Amino acid sequence: MEAIITCFHGGKETIVGPLRVSNRGTFGSGYYGGDLACAVEFCGGDDADLICLEMDIKKPFRYRANFDHELDFDSPAVDMINAIFGPEEQSDVLATAMQSDGYFGNEVQERLLELGYDGIFVDYGEGAFESVAFFPDQIHHVSTHTLEEAKLMLRPHATKGPAL
Repeated sequence: MEAIITCFHGGKETIVGPLRVSNRGTFGSGYYGGDLACAVEFCGGDDADLICLEMDIKKPFRYRANFDHELDFDSPAVDMINAIFGPEEQSDVLATAMQSDGYFGNEVQERLLELGYDGIFVDYGEGAFESVAFFPDQIHHVSTHTLEEAKLMLRPHATKGPAL
């Protein structure tokens, strides 16, 4: 099932050139985008840009974010890690993230690729979402906006992502 996901990416500065890959992130390595409100929140200042992009993810791993788990680890990805890794690997992957920066690396992307997925779609509920593409050719730049323009775009409604 192919998914073209329209999403946004908020930068810490003026964005020049293509979106850069995140080597570590909440859901592992990849190219991150999310709903408009999330991207505005991640914009780093008045000189920051926000880009609108389309992610062409042919087979996304669809996941509903959940912070309700038994670990003392404030991550919405714990249940996803438990779903895609075996028990021994789960412990190793989670321990590595918990003992470092709280993020996951290439191990998530590699496992999902082994399982036949080429990206991730995370639903936080109420229209909030995050998506992660694994390859640069999955990213298509649509437009670039200043932070002020993006804030105006939030009125009168928030952008909603595709339903799970």
